[in-house]
Amino acid sequence: MNDKKLAVVVLAAGKGSRMKSDLPKAMMPVCGKPMIRHILDTVESMKADEVVVVTSVDGDLVRKEIAPHKYCIQGQQLGTGHAVACAKEALKGFDGKVLVVYCDHPIITRLTFERALKKLDDGYSVVVLGFHPADAARYGRLKMKGDELERIVEYKDASEEEKVIGFCNSGVMAFDGKVLFELLSKVKSNNAAGEYYLTDTIEIARAEGLKCSAIETSTEEVAGANTQEELAQLEATILDLKDILANESRVMAIIRNDLTDIKNRYPSPRKTEISVDFGSIEDEDLIDREDVVISLTHSGYIKRLPVTEYKAQNRGGMGITAHKPKDEDYVEKMFIACTHDDILLFTSLGKVYSIKGYMIPEANRTSRGRAVVNVVGLDQGEKIAAVLPKKEDGNGYIVIATKKGLIKKTTTDEYSRIMKNGKIAVKLNEGDEIISVQFTTGDNELLIASRSGKCIRFHESNIRAMGRTAAGVRAMRLGENDELVDMLVVDENYDILTLTAKGYGKRTNVEDYRVQGRAGKGIKAGTFNEKTGELVAMKQVTDENDIMIITTAGTIIRMHADSISRIGRASRGVRVMNVKDSLVATVDVTEREDDAEVAEPEETELPEEERNAVADDAEETGEEATFEPADDGEETETSDDGEEK
Repeated sequence: MNDKKLAVVVLAAGKGSRMKSDLPKAMMPVCGKPMIRHILDTVESMKADEVVVVTSVDGDLVRKEIAPHKYCIQGQQLGTGHAVACAKEALKGFDGKVLVVYCDHPIITRLTFERALKKLDDGYSVVVLGFHPADAARYGRLKMKGDELERIVEYKDASEEEKVIGFCNSGVMAFDGKVLFELLSKVKSNNAAGEYYLTDTIEIARAEGLKCSAIETSTEEVAGANTQEELAQLEATILDLKDILANESRVMAIIRNDLTDIKNRYPSPRKTEISVDFGSIEDEDLIDREDVVISLTHSGYIKRLPVTEYKAQNRGGMGITAHKPKDEDYVEKMFIACTHDDILLFTSLGKVYSIKGYMIPEANRTSRGRAVVNVVGLDQGEKIAAVLPKKEDGNGYIVIATKKGLIKKTTTDEYSRIMKNGKIAVKLNEGDEIISVQFTTGDNELLIASRSGKCIRFHESNIRAMGRTAAGVRAMRLGENDELVDMLVVDENYDILTLTAKGYGKRTNVEDYRVQGRAGKGIKAGTFNEKTGELVAMKQVTDENDIMIITTAGTIIRMHADSISRIGRASRGVRVMNVKDSLVATVDVTEREDDAEVAEPEETELPEEERNAVADDAEETGEEATFEPADDGEETETSDDGEEK
């Protein structure tokens, strides 16, 4: 069923005079509760947007039972069409799907109702619920032509050819709400009873070029009750069905009898072969593979949602709300991954946890998501420091960089079979923390940047592979009060993108970042000052990428990478995002959607001259470092519980 709204009209104006009871028909008890309550329970499970019950003038008991649902009063009982028309005012302006049911059909299931409603999605305006009774004499016939319902013929009006039709009308009907009351307005009472019949809408609809159809269900399911005897039979049927559901032996017997019947009716030789298939379908196989944005807030809330939720905007825009901040919370980490990727979560205690992308709760764009401690079993005081999607075929190394300038490389095999309580990933010195984790092949170059705007590029062969519990070696010599902010694996086909805390950014040719040796002082990644703010992120992009930037205020902007100027390494860049009173918190890169249109920013852009302001290239002052042996950083081995070996 699609996402159209649903209204249900329950016809319950019958007085039940043939029941020989003072109670209205709808209130007659069936299995310990009023008959109408059975149908309402089914309707309520469907989460209908509107429920309107048609009652009689003296139907006070019914109106009390159905509360808080809407009701309307049928002053005169002038047929089913007239009864449904009484609900017109209660459904004024409703243009979704409308299901018309009867209070004396307590056995019809939600599945059957939904099958009828789903048929409307195939282009039909009216759908009738039909059945094949053993004795069809008293029922209207459903005359079909293929999948289309041509007309409903009452038995007394049927031709000899039509009388042999065994497909009969139950009375339950589903309508396109846009045409229901228009059709009802054209129903006439020019019949012997002088009543308005709901079934006449079929002929009217077809005359107006609308399509009608029918679906089939069992005779037992549409059984009604007009007498005490039929009421007793209805209750017996319900009790029997409940007994079947509670008795496995009866279920198996029914299956066996049905299969035997099929075998006897279709005794032709088998045309297919039954073979043993040792393959299996896991729950994971049923989950779509799609790229999602996974975000983690400073306070430890995690969520995922499709990449397509974010439309590209022009450079200099204000962005859209990606996360509603609470208690000054903001998105700290954000990345793109597949729903089937293993997501590695590295923590402040140097441990690593693993979770599938689809296991991260999905949430809407503006929500915080769910507390990560409810998704992954973190220890008390433990926080997520870095997140890395591990591709299904990812072989090679995992490289970890820390705030204080250390780096460590470990084979991916060390991170397989991570248990629920996690594994030790790195030994952290006091006051240090993980700032970035990357996959490498063993033949990559790494580019590392610091908050002050220094960076260093070196080959990963300068780092030997170590165990998970090693502390690592020095990656870069940091100045006083400086710290590492980002690390990336260099790709010669990409530009280097730098973003500052106050929204300034630029693209630079990767060749401008020359190869040096590990543990040097590095060179300038840009000229950054109080106006631009410190360096926040360094990423790799092509003209075909989109950039996603999120601020500490929870605002996100998505823009095409080629809208950002390509300028010299030592320059400050251009105004990429107007952060107002906040700061850039995190940045990520995603593939551009082929059919994505550039959305307009929510607020006007900055003046052209300010957006395009580019500082003069500053002189490179950083020293070029040379390779140093690994004796500048001690490697220590610890056990999985954190104790030194």
